[in-house]
Amino acid sequence: MRILLTGQVGLDKSSYLNGARDLCAQDGVRLQSVSIGGLMLQGAAGTHTEATILNAPKNELKALRANAWAQALAEANAADPSDVFVANSHAVLRWNHGPIPALELDTLLQFGPGMVVTLIDDVDLVKKGLAERNTDIFQLWELMAWREEEIHIARLVGESLSRLTGRVIPFYLLPKQQGPELFARLVTRGSSKKAYLSFPVTGLTPDEKDEVDGFKREVSSGLVCFDPLALSERSIVTTAESLAEEIGGAIGPGLREVLKGVPSNDDRAWTPFTDERTALGLALLHTNEQWLVGQEVMSIMAAIDSQIIARDYLLIEQSDMIVAFIPVDEKGKPRISAGSISEMNYAYHTGKRVYIVFPGDRRNLSPWVTEFATARIFARVDECLDELRRL
Repeated sequence: MRILLTGQVGLDKSSYLNGARDLCAQDGVRLQSVSIGGLMLQGAAGTHTEATILNAPKNELKALRANAWAQALAEANAADPSDVFVANSHAVLRWNHGPIPALELDTLLQFGPGMVVTLIDDVDLVKKGLAERNTDIFQLWELMAWREEEIHIARLVGESLSRLTGRVIPFYLLPKQQGPELFARLVTRGSSKKAYLSFPVTGLTPDEKDEVDGFKREVSSGLVCFDPLALSERSIVTTAESLAEEIGGAIGPGLREVLKGVPSNDDRAWTPFTDERTALGLALLHTNEQWLVGQEVMSIMAAIDSQIIARDYLLIEQSDMIVAFIPVDEKGKPRISAGSISEMNYAYHTGKRVYIVFPGDRRNLSPWVTEFATARIFARVDECLDELRRL
């Protein structure tokens, strides 16, 4: 099988694939990979480096990419047909002069992937990865836009190749933080059932968190699972919101004094403006061992939440089912979140099977939950897995 793996710069996809290669080998599957970007850099040796190659004229970039793909195709054709061969590329290139398409359908028709995969990660971790490569020239909003471009262009490529070839070429979105194990499972157990894991995230007690973690481990032992919490950039928003008041208390009084000194003029085209987040934009925030510019964080806070919802829906779409875990609180009531209800609703109305594990009294569950279940509600995870194995 041949696989097209895409993802933005800063993910270190090559190391990720090395980990997947070792895991596949344990199951007797040999995985080979080639980096299109690496081959382009080889072709530009002596002229460009990783930090400057995208400043080359577009015609030169196109020629470098064509030569890289020619080498990749030759390696793929020389590989043993029983091997898994991965072409590691970008769907989009971004640089000072904006986005550049990095894939061409005629080349991909020759490559003939049986699967298209896009690897994603938290935006702050991507930025950190770029800094480690000395290519940190992007603001946070650009990195979020780039991630969306990678997802949707790669997905469109997969759908287009499916129509052109008459073969079903699945597309998968993989959170990097789930590790190369997830990629290896797709490769070695591609026919296994795939499940989206749904569970409450906020407001859990330590015991409830342990229950959720146990649920994820147990279900993942039997199915190929997609964990939405493998992307945790929502913490950027919560960190920023918690710091906004603290920063405002430290900077706000002095800022207000400065603004009092601004002369009043009814004819001017501007007037001073502050709100509860103004001071946040004047600070640097420390997260994941790096400093983020407050203004940049402010620019992505709304987008983070909207992308979380859209991304989780994509993870549901690529799954065969959703398996939801609802813990029981200290009063015996279900601990269920609005997110879990929305996920079950979306899965149900898009034709996915919905399985619910609830160890409490089922009479305490709302019909807004029970109506989405496509099987009986299970008291234990192992009961649910036994049912899934019979499918």
